[in-house]
Amino acid sequence: MATAGWIETIGDNLTYESGQYLLLTMQREEKIIPTHVIKDELNKKISKLETEQGRKLKKTEKDSLKDEVLHSLLPRAFTRKSRNRLIVDRKEGLVFVEGNSARKAEDMLALLRKSLGSLPVVPFTPAEPVELTITEWIRSGFPRGFTAGTDVMLKAILEDGGAVRCKKQDLHSEEV
Repeated sequence: MATAGWIETIGDNLTYESGQYLLLTMQREEKIIPTHVIKDELNKKISKLETEQGRKLKKTEKDSLKDEVLHSLLPRAFTRKSRNRLIVDRKEGLVFVEGNSARKAEDMLALLRKSLGSLPVVPFTPAEPVELTITEWIRSGFPRGFTAGTDVMLKAILEDGGAVRCKKQDLHSEEV
């Protein structure tokens, strides 16, 4: 079970504005209950009721019990919180989403759509694949304003290709 909403970005403000840009922060809170805990509690309840009533429970009754068990465990569940930001460029009509997965980006855009009523956006598609561009940057040098870090994960483009992960490594060294 998860909930998501906008939280204060800076100070007590939900948004931070600078010129044409608007910054928002989404927080997602997920309740974590291990599957085996739910199954154990559910099996105890099912066994107890079947013994008391002297019959096997129907699937609908078991499903209803599962919901009860889940709701009874929620107050004791672990909570995982994550925050992501997005920037709206009102002049250019662009939305920049912080995140490393399409799902996270879509979750944020869905919340923004819900908040605004509608939001006709399409994902940005670069002219050249990003992986080829970055590979060329590593070979030839980064454009002005960009620098190489020291951590990288290199993956082969091929379906069964390998992957190499480097930490605290000069990306221009012979090893890399």
